[in-house]
Amino acid sequence: MKDQKLIRCMLMTLLVLMAGMLAQSQSIIQSKQIASNVAGSELRLINPDIDMANCDVFQDSKTITYVPKPKQKIDWDNMVNVTFQMEYDETLCESPTEVFAYPIGFFSWGNGGSFTTRKNWQDGTFKSEFGTGLWDILVQFRGKTGNVRYYYVMKECVDIHSDTTIVIDQTTSTKPMEIISRMPNGEIYEPNVHDYGDHRIQSGYFYNSLHRIEDGLRLFLSVGDEDGYYSYINDLSDRFSFNYISLFTSTISNANYLIDHTSIGYDFPQENDPAGWEYLEESFQPSAIDDGNHKSLGLMRTSCYNGLVLVASGMDVPMINTVSETAKIYLNVPKRNDGYTLLTQARYGYRVPLINDDGSESMLPFNINGVPTIIENGVKHYINNGPLNSISFMGFNEVDGLVARHGYPGNPAFSFTEDQKTSDFGSGTPICLFLSPEVANVYPIWSYAYFGRYGEDREVDALTLEMSMAVNGTEVCTNFGLINQYLMEPDRPTGEIDITMTNENIMVDGLQGRNFAQMHIDENSEDSDGPSLSMLWFKDNEGRITDRFATSQDGLLEFSAGDFNAIFDIDISENTWLQCQKPEVEVSYAPYGEDTWDTLEVEEIPENFYMPCFGHFYRGSLGGVKGKGLQGWFDLKIRLEDAAGNWQEQVISPAFRIDDQAYSSVATVGSNNAYEVARYNLAGQRVDASTPGVAIVKMSDGTARKVIQ
Repeated sequence: MKDQKLIRCMLMTLLVLMAGMLAQSQSIIQSKQIASNVAGSELRLINPDIDMANCDVFQDSKTITYVPKPKQKIDWDNMVNVTFQMEYDETLCESPTEVFAYPIGFFSWGNGGSFTTRKNWQDGTFKSEFGTGLWDILVQFRGKTGNVRYYYVMKECVDIHSDTTIVIDQTTSTKPMEIISRMPNGEIYEPNVHDYGDHRIQSGYFYNSLHRIEDGLRLFLSVGDEDGYYSYINDLSDRFSFNYISLFTSTISNANYLIDHTSIGYDFPQENDPAGWEYLEESFQPSAIDDGNHKSLGLMRTSCYNGLVLVASGMDVPMINTVSETAKIYLNVPKRNDGYTLLTQARYGYRVPLINDDGSESMLPFNINGVPTIIENGVKHYINNGPLNSISFMGFNEVDGLVARHGYPGNPAFSFTEDQKTSDFGSGTPICLFLSPEVANVYPIWSYAYFGRYGEDREVDALTLEMSMAVNGTEVCTNFGLINQYLMEPDRPTGEIDITMTNENIMVDGLQGRNFAQMHIDENSEDSDGPSLSMLWFKDNEGRITDRFATSQDGLLEFSAGDFNAIFDIDISENTWLQCQKPEVEVSYAPYGEDTWDTLEVEEIPENFYMPCFGHFYRGSLGGVKGKGLQGWFDLKIRLEDAAGNWQEQVISPAFRIDDQAYSSVATVGSNNAYEVARYNLAGQRVDASTPGVAIVKMSDGTARKVIQ
């Protein structure tokens, strides 16, 4: 049975990770120290009803983590037979097709940990084998009449210790999960009504889900158009959170409306207070690929309870042929004192036409996602909690703490307030985060993402990414989407892997931007996970986040990095997690477009080490920067190397500007210093140097020249 359990857990984990789900655990996190720019006093996120005496306690410089000890583990070596007997009113609903069972005391990730018993269509029975222990059981009956969508029946903490029959009674589902959404002018939203004072609503959408608070596990999700339908559910304890979000769009005002109806209790109908509305507006700098057409402006929201991420979702408003680069969001911000927190991210997208299998066309968005935000008394607090939605395997954990993947309060060292923000999201040259772990030491799940100066996720950069992977010097892949498929081939060669990734979807002050990243991994060594950058920004002497300075003495560099090693120990967890070791760090700079590098001294700040997501923290002054750069811009190079010899090197070009070390004459650069960054034919299509005919070559110094091949 242990072998079956291991295979089942590994397959489950792989599916969860490939779907981009979020890692959760049974941890409860209490902040010990929050930077003054995040909150004026210590934040306490602990539910006072938690029995601290029944918790394992793990502590570092930033957090105390309480991990409740499960009352009973599932005994997978002692399997018993379970039959589910369905009782329901056939005039109200249909017979269910599945029973979902969720073990208690099982280290689950995201939506993992669910075991399904399907209906036997020959005799209509529901039978399965279960490990003995405590289980939560959920059954969904589809409604047949009126405006009822589903009847949900949840049986909590069912003690399965021998062969048994469990009765599921639909008639116990008597609580109507009715939602009343009030618009900013106080009127109740109705699906067929569009005008609410000055607000014109184009469409409505909802996310409805149920979560087990102790581990963040999502038990069901219902998504669709706001249509006046609702569901029923039976009485539940406060172990569960009812999470309902109403999302509305307006293509007239290019705005989104978000109403959060999340409740720990189960008093219905749920109704928002129209006096609680706030207004969030964020501007974005379009990427180099953006032609002004096919845009989308939207939002993402993340719901947290006691720091754990319960659910994250997004919505976009398509804007065809618009010049707007500002996302406008109206949201009701619940004033909560029960540990619940709502984070809102503005997003700006470039929509790419996609031809479907049936020949129809749809628009696929590639976004720049802003930093999760809380509005408190009219002030925006940006909560940098790492790439929650971009990389599936971001549940960084320490081996002895198994720290949960949490979204709030985020990393204090990289969180900030609106008075520190000096430019639009999407400005500047991003860093590349590259991870190369294996799930349970078996399945590769290599991932990457590009992050801007504030920690914004630049999904759109994937559209122009150029990459190459070589094994033992032979190129084997030029498409990142195929890397994991190649790594899983059983007969492929193994050894020294070298990867280059070039992102040129960047323009800075009219200069061609570029992130050039190289990774070297020896997959036959004991440590086959390479180190990576995880965050980088610059600050001035007043703590504002900016990469533009009057003099070099005004500038400060801060970044985080780590050697994030995949760990798998079946005695601790059924999943792979990541442990962070300190890499060797070398930092250098050069005038923009020139290959003349000088060392930039940095020091580690141990007290700012932060897991999950970030790792070791480094800081260095720009005061020693010498030389002159085009328009004052300089490039930055960071090299990381772990103890096994795996390394990563990134060139961030341009990275920072020093006004009194600038020259403006392009001719001063010299033809030997500028390099080719892109080549196009006369039709504007990207070509390489081997393509015959006339081509326009863009150079790194911002110039262009015509060549004939």
